[in-house]
Amino acid sequence: MSTSYNMPMHRTLHNSDDYSLENSYSPDGVTSAGMGWDEQSDGGGKFRLKRRRRCGQCGPCQVKENCNKCQYCLRKDVLKQACVYRKCVYLRKPVPR
Repeated sequence: MSTSYNMPMHRTLHNSDDYSLENSYSPDGVTSAGMGWDEQSDGGGKFRLKRRRRCGQCGPCQVKENCNKCQYCLRKDVLKQACVYRKCVYLRKPVPR
């Protein structure tokens, strides 16, 4: 008996200020675009990306339990990601300190 599970389709927003593309220019003229990722120096000359936060209001954010059937639930110790049914659709920028 074969059971198929429908995986949710994730969409991205491009019209909100929280999700707008930000261009960064380097001194050598090379540009790169990012989706709301802010860079932070750790003092050693290396840059770390700040993590984005869940919105807490979309459907996947309201789900409180893992499905225990998707690849991320089955291999949580190796893959270290949220269940596919709990991944936020509208990730927010981190709150500035």
